[in-house]
Amino acid sequence: MPGTYTGECNTNINISGNKYIHAIDPEMVVIDGAGKTKLFNVEKNSILNLTNLVLTGGCDNGGNGGVIFSNGSLNIKGCTIHNNNVTIGGIYVDGISNTNTFSFINNKIINNHGLLCAGVYINGSNGIIKNTMFENNSNINPNASSSALIISGQFNVNISNSTFKDNNGSVGAGLRILGSPEDIKNSKTIINNSIFHDNEGSQSGAGLMCMCSDVSVENSKFYNNKIDEKYDPFKFLSNGAGVYTANCELNIKNSEFRNNSALYGSGLCNEKGTNTTI
Repeated sequence: MPGTYTGECNTNINISGNKYIHAIDPEMVVIDGAGKTKLFNVEKNSILNLTNLVLTGGCDNGGNGGVIFSNGSLNIKGCTIHNNNVTIGGIYVDGISNTNTFSFINNKIINNHGLLCAGVYINGSNGIIKNTMFENNSNINPNASSSALIISGQFNVNISNSTFKDNNGSVGAGLRILGSPEDIKNSKTIINNSIFHDNEGSQSGAGLMCMCSDVSVENSKFYNNKIDEKYDPFKFLSNGAGVYTANCELNIKNSEFRNNSALYGSGLCNEKGTNTTI
């Protein structure tokens, strides 16, 4: 039923088994943590499926996942995740100790604020992100290193037809990929037909930052991304406004870089053992 759902009975809900929460009309059902609590906890070996919801007011109180913490599988479609204040991820998917998966399709992840990750944190899980907007996600304070999306550990992630715009953070403001140094080939991301623009960082990789991973970028655009040198008094961290990589296998095909701004490598900066094919 349309309306706003908040309070103890409607937030911090534990999910076990296979659960569906579906709104017929987009953005007519709002679940609001009122800045006090997270909204869902997904237990191991469980599945949560969300469609056409608005998820807002989430808070993790210093933990992971201010909106959703998932130890199981998570499928989100047609949802708006906005105005959450979190520490590590509005949505946190933890796949380190299990084989869960995720899918994010046709979502808007906007206007969230975080200390380490304002939007979505994927930790060692496989899945897809498609037709999703990451917009105006930013640091919770000037010293934070927040990103709109972080992917870490060992994973296989496919990102397509998605946009990262107007996000702000010190490193990887749009997307930060942190793979496994011991096994780069099992930390794989494919980015296709996606756009990174007008993201701003204070150090490296305002659009995209990759470390210790296998990354393929195809049919994508990076433009108007900026590293603001005023946060780098020693002038050695202002690298790769469009893309910054270290210890990666990087393949770029049919992609466009324009009007990005950094002290070194405005469009693309490769350091510390990256093998690049363009």
